Amino acid sequence: MEQGDSVLIAGGTGLVGQRLTKLLLQNGYKVMLLSRKKTTQGNITVYEWNPAKNAIDDNALLDADHIINLSGENIAGGRWTPERKRALISSRTGSNQLLFDACQRLGRFPKTYITASAIGYYGNRENEILDEDSDAGSGFLSECCVTWESGAQKWSDKGVRTVICRIGLVLSNSGGVLAETLKPLRFGLATYFGSGKQYNSWIHIDDLCGILQLAIEDDEMSGIFNAVAPNPVSNLEFTKTLVRVRRKPCLMVPAPSFALHILLGESAQMILSGSIVSSAKIEQQGFVFLFPELEAALKDLLNT
Repeated sequence: MEQGDSVLIAGGTGLVGQRLTKLLLQNGYKVMLLSRKKTTQGNITVYEWNPAKNAIDDNALLDADHIINLSGENIAGGRWTPERKRALISSRTGSNQLLFDACQRLGRFPKTYITASAIGYYGNRENEILDEDSDAGSGFLSECCVTWESGAQKWSDKGVRTVICRIGLVLSNSGGVLAETLKPLRFGLATYFGSGKQYNSWIHIDDLCGILQLAIEDDEMSGIFNAVAPNPVSNLEFTKTLVRVRRKPCLMVPAPSFALHILLGESAQMILSGSIVSSAKIEQQGFVFLFPELEAALKDLLNT
């Protein structure tokens, strides 16, 4: 990083984008965002874009030293109908293509292009330890991630240092999966899914943002990196740890697989499948996790 480098974040108004923006501003970066409306938020310029309409304000790209693409429809936002599947994939591939085409048209590419992907790439792999060289799994999540990642290759072909982060289960106190998991606990119920044996490869949001910042700053960092904490746990152990951290009695209740399939359809695979994803590569890159253990991460997020 050079002093005053500018970072353009697509999807910057989402859960991760908001936290990342704060971190980058604290560390001396100029931050710009892409959103559906052009506004100004303090010292942050928000430029207008609409990937569905292939529209973007070119001014956003003229001053961008680094681009971080976190955009894409919420994969857990509803049942996976054929129409929704198409939307989930196109919202990811379309944003990448729009950014690339705009840079190509302007004749100006950033130093770095960083894009999100997900550990859904690996599919349901039970007790197999997975690294960045492992094959893609099967099913819609894997298909979505493979298509998502393939669009990043064109940036690398243009000589742009390109980083793909396969992101695990993001834990935050501002929403997302942790907020949903906490809901039944308010009624004295702690729910785990199916057998509870499936592994959750998770990451504290501050560690994820730290990895994204490292991707900006480390000129030697390129290619695919798993953004997960070093110690994945089973879904049952995740629930037990959450109950222990909250220090309130709860009744452990399984959510049966058949009921989840009836309720969620094919998208039930998101919570019934799991994988043990390795963080070794990002650690070898020099990243030190603030929260390598789940209990410490939950204590931080829940202020206990």
